[in-house]
Amino acid sequence: MMAPTDYSSEDENYFATMTDMMVGLLFIFLIMVAFFAYKLSRQTEADNVVPKVILEKVELEFDQQSVVLEQVEKERDRQLVRIETLRKQLVEIRQSSLSRFNERSRQARKDVLTSIQLRVRAQRPELGLTIDFERGIIRLQGVDLFASASTRLLNPPTIRLLADALTDEMRCHIYSLHKGEDCAGATGFVEAVFVEGHTDSLPFAAGRRGDGIQTNLQLSARRASNTYETLVVASPQLVSHLNPEGQSIMSVAAFGSQRPIAGNDTRAGRARNRRIDIRIEMYNPRNEAEVAALLVHNAPVQKEPVYVLPDSNQAPAPAPAPVSRRPGNVTEVTPVSPTVTWEETQSPREDGDN
Repeated sequence: MMAPTDYSSEDENYFATMTDMMVGLLFIFLIMVAFFAYKLSRQTEADNVVPKVILEKVELEFDQQSVVLEQVEKERDRQLVRIETLRKQLVEIRQSSLSRFNERSRQARKDVLTSIQLRVRAQRPELGLTIDFERGIIRLQGVDLFASASTRLLNPPTIRLLADALTDEMRCHIYSLHKGEDCAGATGFVEAVFVEGHTDSLPFAAGRRGDGIQTNLQLSARRASNTYETLVVASPQLVSHLNPEGQSIMSVAAFGSQRPIAGNDTRAGRARNRRIDIRIEMYNPRNEAEVAALLVHNAPVQKEPVYVLPDSNQAPAPAPAPVSRRPGNVTEVTPVSPTVTWEETQSPREDGDN
């Protein structure tokens, strides 16, 4: 009798073999997936990698351009600094041309005043003449020119001496005059010469005067006008001198007691306030362009000699026209006729002021 077949063990061996095959296939699949993933990643990296030669060339070009850019930036900064420096220098040159011209004009006025003072004092050392260099004033104390409450000049020769000094010493600074070689280097032009009258503050009895003067302001105006007329009669060319604006430089002004230089509570103070001031104003240009034009105008003119052969048939040259003695510009007062003379009248004040 045959023994029965054991199918259970065979089935188990079959399933064991199938399981091993499936595990092996799965393992092989995983290996293949890993391999393809690895290949894919390598390909991706290869696609993103720049060749070393190209990379080195790009880096070298970048370094070169960086150096060039740095040099350009440095040059730009240098040029900006230079432009700013030149701009400041230009501003300084423009400002200094104007300020330098005005400074030289002030110095020229000081030199003119000094020369006038020395000249007058050399001939009239006793005259009460002082100079205010800061304001450009030649100051004549009234006691040396007018008696108390009077408008008549006591010493016209002093004013004539002053007229000659003004004419000579201002010659190189008159715009309307041609400059000679002796004026080389002179800078600045006279704008105005004010003849100013001043009094103290004490009133006087107007009713006792016969010339219509009622106030100190009118008194100072008459004194200034008389001084002005004496100046221009002694030196007629003064009224023909013009400033750069084409105006006569001579003017008259009166202030009465409005501009004291000392207290009016003492006799000495009132004596200082009774005065004639001759104030010289220099022309101040408005900008550097005007300075340039003035410097060209101020250049000395060299006149070439002109030789004229005598012509017996030629008519004689007409006589030169007389110099006009018209009064100049009058400031704040009405000029009086030069033919009028105000005689001295007795002052009602006992201290002899005005």
